[in-house]
This record gives sequence, C-alpha cells and structure tokens, in this order.
Amino acid sequence: EEKLELQINNNTSINEISIINLQGQTVFIQNNQSQKLTIRDIQLNKGIYLIRVLDSNHVYHIKKVVKL
Repeated sequence: EEKLELQINNNTSINEISIINLQGQTVFIQNNQSQKLTIRDIQLNKGIYLIRVLDSNHVYHIKKVVKL
C-alpha cells in the first residue's frame, strides 16, 4: 500500500493539498481541516512532483518529492 503522510508543524491546519506533476497538471487535490493528513492508495507514476499545501492562514507551502 502506497501512502503519503503530511503534517504541518505550526499552529495552523491543512486546508487543501494538491499534487502537481512537472507538466503543471494537478494529479491530486483534497480539501482538509486538520494538522495531519494521510493519503492512502495514491496512484502516482515514477517522477518528480510538487506537493502544495494551503494552510488555514492562507499561506502555501510547497515541497518537491520524487516517486521512485
């Protein structure tokens, strides 16, 4: 089972998570209202993705991940 776990460490919560491939296509999007999020059975091809998290202060956090 493939899964992605995210946690935001400040006093905010995750409002939205997007996974974007390097072609600029959003391959996953989910609304949320917690400090921790687990996405199960995520189907991503091998490659590089940007994980974009919008927090409850309306600030975006972006991280690059590599799916092997």
